[in-house]
Amino acid sequence: MKKMVSIFAAALLLLTGCADSSSVQTPDSTEADAPAESLTAESTGLTGAQTDLSEEGDYLNSTGEAAVSGAQTEAVSGTSAQVNSGNGAQTVTTAAKGGQSAGSVTTSAGTQKKKQLITDLSALSVKGDVFAVTDAGNGKAVVGCSSGGVSTAYVIDTVSDRLVTSFRLMSNYESLIGVNRKNELIGVRYVGQDEAFTGTELHFYDLSTGKAQTVTYSNSAYVSPEYDAESDTVCGLSEKLYSFGRDGSVSVAAENLSADTYILRYAHGICLDYAYSENTFTAHQAGSRTKLYTVSGVSGQPMMPYIAGSRLICETDFWDDAAGVSFKNGTIYDLRTGKELHSVRLTKGASNLIADPQTDYALYEKYDTETWCVNSLMLFDAGTGKRAKNEIALKADTQTARFCWLKDSAVWAAAVSEGTGENAGSRLFLIDPSQANITQSFEKPHIDDNRTKKLGAALEPLHEITDRILNNTGVHVLIGNEIFAEENVSTYVFTSCEDEGYSVSDYRGKLLMIEKELNRYPKDFFRKYIQTTQYGSRKKGLRLFVPIDITTPQGGGIPAGGVTWESNSWYNVAVRISTVEGYNTALHHELWHSVDLVMTDAGIYLYDAQWHAHNPKNFSYDTANYEDYFTHSEYASWNLKDAANKTLNAEQISFIRDYGIVRDMEDSATIMEGVFDTPWHFGLGDKCLGYKYQSTTQMIADFPHLQGKLDLMAAAVKKLWGYVYWEQMVN
Repeated sequence: MKKMVSIFAAALLLLTGCADSSSVQTPDSTEADAPAESLTAESTGLTGAQTDLSEEGDYLNSTGEAAVSGAQTEAVSGTSAQVNSGNGAQTVTTAAKGGQSAGSVTTSAGTQKKKQLITDLSALSVKGDVFAVTDAGNGKAVVGCSSGGVSTAYVIDTVSDRLVTSFRLMSNYESLIGVNRKNELIGVRYVGQDEAFTGTELHFYDLSTGKAQTVTYSNSAYVSPEYDAESDTVCGLSEKLYSFGRDGSVSVAAENLSADTYILRYAHGICLDYAYSENTFTAHQAGSRTKLYTVSGVSGQPMMPYIAGSRLICETDFWDDAAGVSFKNGTIYDLRTGKELHSVRLTKGASNLIADPQTDYALYEKYDTETWCVNSLMLFDAGTGKRAKNEIALKADTQTARFCWLKDSAVWAAAVSEGTGENAGSRLFLIDPSQANITQSFEKPHIDDNRTKKLGAALEPLHEITDRILNNTGVHVLIGNEIFAEENVSTYVFTSCEDEGYSVSDYRGKLLMIEKELNRYPKDFFRKYIQTTQYGSRKKGLRLFVPIDITTPQGGGIPAGGVTWESNSWYNVAVRISTVEGYNTALHHELWHSVDLVMTDAGIYLYDAQWHAHNPKNFSYDTANYEDYFTHSEYASWNLKDAANKTLNAEQISFIRDYGIVRDMEDSATIMEGVFDTPWHFGLGDKCLGYKYQSTTQMIADFPHLQGKLDLMAAAVKKLWGYVYWEQMVN
């Protein structure tokens, strides 16, 4: 079984080489092309249904037919607030607990606006999907929307609620990273050829005219350019911190970053290197590279640092067995000293943190895991470690939401896409944290007790075996409570032999069997796992976890024989101890998964049209049936193990066993599992045809589609290793 842990909300892109060329182009001016009729007032984005998302049972209810900039929301402790907004006038009624009226306020359009938590703007009400919003200064926001394959930038004055201008962007869904001091919107477009990135374009759009200048950086070794408003520079990260000039020049701003830095945070003269493999980040004084401090994150997967004003928020993810959901924890530090200020449980369920270097106020957007629509926003203050008493409920059909902090107005701008199909559209509203009741304490963070466990003294002598395996093969084997060093907590739960009281003698015997199997692989085979991938990440090798049991957090289902994943610069394989026996097919199954990952990271792809040509006509992998794949009798005639007692047609056989039908990666892994098995386990037909063969590879050769897939696997492996490893092991 294979499960890859995805860590990041955004993918990191790496371009190799050095910055040795640039070009500057000025295309024809783009004209303002936002149709006037599309800028009509839309209904407020706050839902009319009561939404109870806080543990205390407080509500924030909102209704309305038209967006009015004078709308007011009061959310005070112990009350429910309701907004009724309409054309020309509005009434705000705040009811105390028990339903008694606490008074009302009526204002008319054109009067001085009163500060409020939520201001729904009418200046942006357009068809299409919102993909970006950024601060343009003086209360202006730039919103990027895409419709019909065309992306448009809308410049909105949020103070007067009017459209200033709009213009077409040079590419669809390009990244908008900020507005510089020349009043230019900066867009990013990655340039590629034959699935490889060859450079990056920065587009500088004049906000007044929409005219764009393109600066192309070729063969530059950096990742994901970001704009730092404080220094008015565009920077990017790889082994070095690069600064990109408006004229196409590239200079090195800082060297000697962490060896496996994945994420850059750069603000207020401080550069953060995040060492993903160590689950730590180091703060430096930008430019001088003077080390300020290093912080190890609270336990959990993964640790992600965000800068919120003068604070750092480190986010971690936990699965809670009792609640049956994941939780996000956060540890808040002082940005300049690294001193821990608060440690809290932020949210439960699917969520996404939004922070900005210009403010201590941060947001969490929460998702409905069935529809993946954004359903609410939580506002909190990183300075005090407190959250708003009430959450902000969004429309049920809010597909996406993008946010930016408007420094001059001291509010969050939220651009959202609502509806689907012909009804899809985007709009803008503001959130003023000063009008929120940010007094509610967070819950205490969830702590994973397993991570404090150490290897027991009784198992210490087993390091003689694991040390020998490491010296001979390069594989790091984790035993006993060592398996909690990095448990794949979001998808599987491991049980240590020390928790179950498993016999040390039996455990030793299993480790000796694992050692024997690993020693069968060609010399230095596993050292190939130490590599720099095509995406620039650096892998430290292979780790093998040996738990007693592997289960899902929810319980139930079929116990996993093994699981394979990538994280923290390692390739990881876990094999349940009960499967370490006989021919160890489960171990070789999971090791093939790791081989598959290594090849993919090296740019070698296996599952193309040639692979699918060996599957039954009109067949598609049944990814929805991971647990009950064996109940599908119609698949029996397609796989070798289930073909018993039937007339065998070699051309019909495309899979070794039924589990291969769930996914292409399981298809190949079951074939490799068969290669290391014995034909005696394939009792084909009444005559037990398996006994005719000396090896399973000999048997596979009699089935064209199986042999065709194995040949493709062999060709892929040979590209990276220079040989076909199993041919040196089983023949």
